[in-house]
Amino acid sequence: MRSAEDTRQAAPWLSRPLASYTHAANPMLSRRAYRCLTAAGYRTLADVAAADPADLAAIPGFGAICRGEVKRLIRETRYAHALALMQKGVTQKAAAAAAGIHPETLRVLAKARKAG
Repeated sequence: MRSAEDTRQAAPWLSRPLASYTHAANPMLSRRAYRCLTAAGYRTLADVAAADPADLAAIPGFGAICRGEVKRLIRETRYAHALALMQKGVTQKAAAAAAGIHPETLRVLAKARKAG
């Protein structure tokens, strides 16, 4: 398992504070998940991404729904980063590698974004 610092270096887009994902206009993380994570000492999405799933499961009040929110948030953050890289002219393969996702997944996402 990676340390939070390794995760931040490999994926700097994950280093935003958790509070930035809880804005009332467009919350990507519920208040419950946010409060549980911050009470347990997690401050950034990189901290959470580097955590062992068993450690997250042991957080009081942080159940399956909260864990699902966090998984979705990390996945969507990776996708958004890869798509942003492609808009800057980075190749699809390089953007997928930088975001840690499969190139075919990124191709489908990019195609869906163009269609929508």
